Amino acid sequence: MMKSKPWITLIIILALSVCQARAYAHKIGAFDVNLSGSLRESFDDNITFIKENKKEDFITSAKVGIEAAYEGKTRGLKLSASILQNTFLDYTGYNSLAEDFTADFINELSKYDRIFLSDTYSRAEEPRSFEDAFGSTAGRYSIQKNEFSFGYAREISSQYGLTARYSNAVNTYSGQDMADSYLNSLGLQFGYRESSEFSLSGTYDFTYRFFDPGSHAVTNSLGALARAYLTTRLYLDALTGVSFLTSYDKNNYVKPYLGIAVTDEFDENTRGTISLTKRYDTNAYSQDLFGYWRASCALTRKLTQRADTECSLFFGDGEYKSSDVRDKLFGINLGLNYDFKDNVRGGLSCGYSRVDSNQSSREYAKNLVSASLTVKF
Repeated sequence: MMKSKPWITLIIILALSVCQARAYAHKIGAFDVNLSGSLRESFDDNITFIKENKKEDFITSAKVGIEAAYEGKTRGLKLSASILQNTFLDYTGYNSLAEDFTADFINELSKYDRIFLSDTYSRAEEPRSFEDAFGSTAGRYSIQKNEFSFGYAREISSQYGLTARYSNAVNTYSGQDMADSYLNSLGLQFGYRESSEFSLSGTYDFTYRFFDPGSHAVTNSLGALARAYLTTRLYLDALTGVSFLTSYDKNNYVKPYLGIAVTDEFDENTRGTISLTKRYDTNAYSQDLFGYWRASCALTRKLTQRADTECSLFFGDGEYKSSDVRDKLFGINLGLNYDFKDNVRGGLSCGYSRVDSNQSSREYAKNLVSASLTVKF
């Protein structure tokens, strides 16, 4: 039996949607509700993230999503959920279902006090960004993540403020040789705002990460965070400090860290960001300390009233301290979007990523080309 061509289905649905789709505002109780659906057709020349004997395939991804928002005088709640079905043309054994859920809540207890909670859950079978891929375990496997955070903020005066926060992260994997990762973190931030152009904060963070099965590592970090507006459109974020780490093998380390990001809104149609980070830290993939530096930049440009383009670059160089594994990742992604209607958006994107390593089993290169259509109902 001859297999159907997924791109034919995409073209038909795109044409029908552009002609017929309309957006509707839904009100359910006190919530504003939006529904959406999307279809993406992709060609991936390395679906298994390996160097030798690569597999390539066409992938059809169908997604449905819902967003609900409530805004009161002193509190607000935002919810979003989506389900994504990935269907492979040839390697149907890789068919998968991805899920996402996010909840954000904020409550102003008084004029000077507020609390905020957030919970994010996702399940997928591939990295969704260059940051996710950097330092990760090689190969294709399913990842479930849940990140919860709670915070309390107190405005002491018009210039000073205090924030306390707690977060928990759980990462579980389908790979039999991969241990599940758990993270608990506590933090304090004391902020000073000199003016609308300059602010400075002192930070302390305690993190405890453990694996099941496996050991644990502890990190205490002291740092300073500053934001300065150099012009009305150009601003700089800088973070620096020192981390005191107790590794999984009970050795102690003292490591400085640094982060710099520059954002420039060149005009009302163009925005660019460049960032650089250097740090030693734990991550969710290995019971080892990961020392790395990474650089990224992103540029978005509105071409016309309906069309916009985006470009992102990423480079990371990292080394696991005990295992002496060193990876370098380079990635680039280009995208073009067009709004057929206020509620109908089409997109084209192409991306390339490559990992070079001192262990050949971790190396791979891949190209990904996609065409997509998103409709809001």
